Amino acid sequence: MTRIAWVLAIHIIFAVFVESAEACVDYTQDFHWLSRIETPYGPSDAVEHDGYLYVADGMSGLRVVDVRDPAMPHLLGGIPYLGDLRSIASAGDLAVAVSPELGLHVFDIATPGEPVLLATVPTEGQTLCLEVMGDLALIGGVEGKLEIFDIAQPEAPIWLATHQFGSGVRAMVVGDGWVGLLLYGQELVTLDLSDPLAPDTLAIRPLDATPSFACLDDSQLFASSASGWLGVYDVTSPADPQLLGAFTEGQSCGAIASQGDRLFRSCHLDEVGTVLAILDVSDPMHIENVGNVRAGYLSDAFVRGDLLYAVSSQSGIGIFTDLHGLPSTVAGSYAASPAHGYQQLTMGGSMAYASDDYDRIQILDCADPLHPTLIHEFSAGFTVRSLAMHEGRLHVLGNVSTESNYAVYDVNEPTSPQLLGDTRVYGHPGSMLFTGDYAIVASGLDVGMLTQVWIADDGTVVPLQEAYLYYEATLVRALEGPDEYLVGESDQGVAAVWFPIGAHDGLVYSSLGLGGSVEDIVVDGDLAYLAVSDAGVYIVDVSNPSLLWVRSQIPMPAAATHVAKFSDRLYVQSESDLLTIVDVADSFAPRVIGVVPTAGTGSWGGGGGIVEATPYLYVGDDQGISILHFQCSGDTPVGDLPPALAATLYAPYPNPFNPDTRLRFTLPGAARARLSIFDVAGRLQANLLDGALLSEGLHEVPWDGRDAAGTTLPSGVYLARLWAGGETSTQKLTLLR
Repeated sequence: MTRIAWVLAIHIIFAVFVESAEACVDYTQDFHWLSRIETPYGPSDAVEHDGYLYVADGMSGLRVVDVRDPAMPHLLGGIPYLGDLRSIASAGDLAVAVSPELGLHVFDIATPGEPVLLATVPTEGQTLCLEVMGDLALIGGVEGKLEIFDIAQPEAPIWLATHQFGSGVRAMVVGDGWVGLLLYGQELVTLDLSDPLAPDTLAIRPLDATPSFACLDDSQLFASSASGWLGVYDVTSPADPQLLGAFTEGQSCGAIASQGDRLFRSCHLDEVGTVLAILDVSDPMHIENVGNVRAGYLSDAFVRGDLLYAVSSQSGIGIFTDLHGLPSTVAGSYAASPAHGYQQLTMGGSMAYASDDYDRIQILDCADPLHPTLIHEFSAGFTVRSLAMHEGRLHVLGNVSTESNYAVYDVNEPTSPQLLGDTRVYGHPGSMLFTGDYAIVASGLDVGMLTQVWIADDGTVVPLQEAYLYYEATLVRALEGPDEYLVGESDQGVAAVWFPIGAHDGLVYSSLGLGGSVEDIVVDGDLAYLAVSDAGVYIVDVSNPSLLWVRSQIPMPAAATHVAKFSDRLYVQSESDLLTIVDVADSFAPRVIGVVPTAGTGSWGGGGGIVEATPYLYVGDDQGISILHFQCSGDTPVGDLPPALAATLYAPYPNPFNPDTRLRFTLPGAARARLSIFDVAGRLQANLLDGALLSEGLHEVPWDGRDAAGTTLPSGVYLARLWAGGETSTQKLTLLR
């Protein structure tokens, strides 16, 4: 049995889903990306201490990230202007970091989340690596120098010595009383630092490649090169390192981290791209790649418990969980022809209709859902941007110069589809939805437009009324109220619009800026789930169209392109060849519960990219179609998270209020608590409590309607959110000036 077949065999179970017995997979049991946090400049190195990450963030200095709940990390602050901070390490309640311009920095991190700069000492040359051994800070540089500082008195570090080697010190590991240096000259040097003024060279071993990264796990040292070479050394005796085995795979390899018999390495693999590769190193003579997860190049990686922290200057800090599992796999795939894949995908019965980025539409027979068969393809005569099936007909929307073309096809005979009618609509095409005999089409050129299109029984389409919007419309979805729509706006956010059939214009109830282009929307009752380019996924409360507000935001590993919702699970496609599965049962505290690497990358949103083809999900991408199992229903664990507490935040009193109100909450046990105020766009306004350790029982905190800077906030609706022990509780507040 192949590995893929074995993984599927142990994961597939049968459960009641969508009112029928269907195969499903519990993706929470697999190795997967859990969350991501960005820092202002782009992190190059990080260290964890007491539930906080201390990040060397280049020109933005030292940044602090709260990871006590790794599913919901958040940036707290830090210390700016420390030079180009590149490396950081910790020793108990101290952290040390280096920048070429200013040198060695020593921080007191005894108070969680509140680092204090104790001292700065100049260093020599360009720094490449940094480690701490007891009271010693060890700094390796390009010029082949090893600088040693005594930090026993952290307010006044003392330079002890500089030792010169034949080539640059590229990586370093610290053992029990010894240090291993990996040199550009393809050498491993082990030193006894009992006397840091006169270190004793224990051994010099040649390496098969120039090292770039290294890590130490008990008595095994792993040395990795950018060329793909990996060497495993037994350093039980640092004076006599023994090569146990070697492995070569990929190129442009980055950071490595180990846990037991597993090694995690960032590498670029042919035909796959840049991945986080999982290597089985239980037998160093026969190292095996057992799985890959799409990830950018990593400059640092380390393991804490059952969490892997992956640091990338391009994509921030990713947190991975279930390190003992394997990455999920797709149930099947269909390779598109031509090779540029599918932009849009929709289903009708057992047929799938897919379009590329040009004018081609393909019709696939999916009677055998794991093995789609191409039965016909034709040209729409224009660049297709959106597909939809409605009342047995295929509706196609696309570009013709600066206008949109709306076409309707009879596909009852799939090998010879017939054009029934078409018409032109103003501006560039977005998407469409249906209400009775009408379609509502989103489009725009400089300004946005909603157009009502009448669909006759014979398929003739006639444009009727138009409603103008401020920005180019990319998507339209129906709200629960009659004639109410949620419209995605290019590079802006969303707007709630009232546009009854027969009206000559529409009324914009409200709009909500989200700092990016809305690529896809799902509306389910009072909530909308929005894929917003680089910002991830927003969950927006649409119960009152005149007041849209953000309940939560879910960062994605790359730009989000499509979103679909089934039961309490959200499926998010992104540009990183990943489909992320999110539990949204609690819309205020959504949690990533699994990630499935797909066959290709998600493309421009605008319509259907993820569709249900019971008992599977079809995901259109730039390679074709990836076919996935649903996430199994029911409660499932989410990695190694803090234990939940039933912390409850009560309704504020008074509410509405002016000038102040009081927030009360209970804790069933002692816990660290954070109580924050957000505006309805999800922007943090103030932290009333920030990780305070509180006792069991009732607590009360006042708020005077001011932000963190003490500025009086304007009238409006705000959200008070309590985090304690991994649980979240939220209440609305109305401030009246």
